[in-house]
Amino acid sequence: MKEIVLPFAAAFACGLLIGAGVGGGTLLIFYLSMIAKMPLHQARGLNLLYFLVCAPAALYGHFKNRLIELKTASAAALAGCLSAALCALFSGGLPKETLQKAFGVLFIAVGALELFSKSKSKEPK
Repeated sequence: MKEIVLPFAAAFACGLLIGAGVGGGTLLIFYLSMIAKMPLHQARGLNLLYFLVCAPAALYGHFKNRLIELKTASAAALAGCLSAALCALFSGGLPKETLQKAFGVLFIAVGALELFSKSKSKEPK
């Protein structure tokens, strides 16, 4: 039973974050690689599969609530698809240690930005 509860809880938490649009996939990769001890290459692949299943549900909610600006989203999707394809081709040949270090640097950089940046979002009136 214990073998099911923790993975379910981690996946559930990541789904909540993906639904909110705040990067639950990063948390899932962290869980899979650091806690579940899955090799990083496999964790990345599983994360992509997980995202493909969860994203349509999140998109539906965001479209329904009119939270997506189609012009901006289209440009971002095109750029994201191109860069993801290039990165996937490039990273497949990198050593495991290089990917782990790059992921760690990314985690630290994003964390530092979140901790030390001042919010510039406008509050709704």
